[in-house]
Amino acid sequence: MSLALMSLIALLIVILISCVLPYNVGLLAIAFSFIVGILVAGMKVSAVLAGFPVGLFIILLGVTYLFGIAQENGTLDRLCGTCIKLVNGKASLVPIAFFLLGFVLSAIGPGPIPVVALLAPPAMGIASKLKINPFLMAILVINGANAASMSPITPSGAIAVGLIAKLGMPDISFELFRNSAVANAAINVVAYILFGGLTLLKNDFFSKNNAAKADGNPEAEALKALTYQKQHFLTLIGIGLMLFGALVLKFDVGLTGIFIGTILILLGCADEKKVLQNCIPWGALLMVCGVSVLVGLMSQTGGMDMFIGMIASISTPHSLPFVATLIPGLISAYSSSVGVVLPAFLPMVPGLVEQVGGDLVSIFSGVCMGSFIVDASPLSTLGALIIGAATPEMDKRKLFNQLLAWGLTMAFVGAAAAWLLF
Repeated sequence: MSLALMSLIALLIVILISCVLPYNVGLLAIAFSFIVGILVAGMKVSAVLAGFPVGLFIILLGVTYLFGIAQENGTLDRLCGTCIKLVNGKASLVPIAFFLLGFVLSAIGPGPIPVVALLAPPAMGIASKLKINPFLMAILVINGANAASMSPITPSGAIAVGLIAKLGMPDISFELFRNSAVANAAINVVAYILFGGLTLLKNDFFSKNNAAKADGNPEAEALKALTYQKQHFLTLIGIGLMLFGALVLKFDVGLTGIFIGTILILLGCADEKKVLQNCIPWGALLMVCGVSVLVGLMSQTGGMDMFIGMIASISTPHSLPFVATLIPGLISAYSSSVGVVLPAFLPMVPGLVEQVGGDLVSIFSGVCMGSFIVDASPLSTLGALIIGAATPEMDKRKLFNQLLAWGLTMAFVGAAAAWLLF
């Protein structure tokens, strides 16, 4: 068996395990890299570890460190409470408000997972209080956070931009962000219409019997009652400076996040021990970097070219956006978008475009969109957070089935959207 085939089989095994077993596939990928690269091929350790993305690791660490501080000291909670106050309990506006809040909070740095973890309990509680379809609320919360998943300062956006930059490609961070945001917003408009949004609008603005207010919901009231204190204002200033430094001055977002986060810790804005233990997703960082090591080894052994050839054999220039969105989407419905799908598939895009033809930005966008558009699946982290936040009045089994069907359907809807739009 050739080294190329062995490395390809190793990646496929890692992807399969990530779909069905709760192991950290980053460490598993490094173990396979040791077997293929050291034991079989006799490569030097430095050559096997050449694929470890040091710059990407710093970016992820810096972003999650700074926003871990904002999460630990309650700054994100207070932003959520402010949004709920602005809505004033209008049932028709509540799902839209949570979509916009999820988008903004996710875009400025934390990314989808911590934002959905923050928003799911109050969102589902308010949905129960106002008789909003819980499925509608779940979709808008998840897609709001996911619409900003390709913001260049979120962990997932940083991974995509970092991997693309490592390939020697030009900066397409804005295009990735725009395409993801537009696709998710369009899907949410359809979801809002299909699953009860128009009825809520009619009750709120065209009926004498308006829907009940959100007042009295314990989750919402708790968030609305929070007040901003010194540490929260300092944290917001720090986030603003990080955004200015990264987006305007073009500073490295990871180093900037670590610098500002360290200043905030020295000013007493959060307990560093709690931030490091509870708010930085070390497992996700290991997944991303570990899979990148195996993908790097595949590039050296020829396994990447083999995998690209397999996908290219079933694609044409016209169908490649569909295929390049569908395959990551189906895998992501059962696996980690950030830890497995992006580092495994983004490095293949230049080779696919070279063999098949097509537009690089379109195919990169398709892979990114496919990776996240299915995350309402309860087998993914975001869908599972929603199920965990469902109230006793909600039918959790029905919600589980709805989210699962929606997530799998979105793999094909996203692929069709990429085919038509990109």
